[in-house]
Amino acid sequence: MRDSRGEGRYDSITYPQQPAFQITPQGLKLSRIGTIKIKLHRNIDGTVKTCTIKRECNRWYACFSALYEPVKKPIPDKAIGIDMGIKSFAVTSDGEVIENPKYLVKSEKKLIQKQRQLSNKKRGANNRKKARQSVARLHVKVRNQRSDFHHKVSRKLVNTYGFIAIEDLNIKGIVKNHHLAKHISDAGWGTVSQLSYIQSGRSWL
Repeated sequence: MRDSRGEGRYDSITYPQQPAFQITPQGLKLSRIGTIKIKLHRNIDGTVKTCTIKRECNRWYACFSALYEPVKKPIPDKAIGIDMGIKSFAVTSDGEVIENPKYLVKSEKKLIQKQRQLSNKKRGANNRKKARQSVARLHVKVRNQRSDFHHKVSRKLVNTYGFIAIEDLNIKGIVKNHHLAKHISDAGWGTVSQLSYIQSGRSWL
């Protein structure tokens, strides 16, 4: 299915049920396409129900949904409070400092260089399209690094504490401060909502 919003977004197709798709030792077997090699980042637990193939920044991904009964773990009896920050990502009431990896800041020099290369390319030229994809891939890399960091921090906190209190932040209001907006976005305070859905299930993912 081609995205009607224009080229450069992503294409996707969903296989709603097996045997339209199958994971085999040779790779992922897709109806009307054949077998393609895939790199599984982790084993899939449960019964696989759907498979979505999507393209993002000229790279292809296979996303699976599965029916899975999580292993319930006892709820820890420890409580903690968390203050969000910029210099440090967060500080807990136990005194633990969670450092801010600052993925965007670390990639900023390379990003500026790629954006300049893009601006110097002639509109409509093939090399401009390649330069645009290069910029987009770097943004995706930063986003994925940040997301992975947030998932790992959330999982560690939920496995350790039964009650977690986080200060109520007006993120939309704070980012209006242009001096802080970039650093707040880089820290990704808004993703603390991950704690909610991980804590509600309290399962091993």
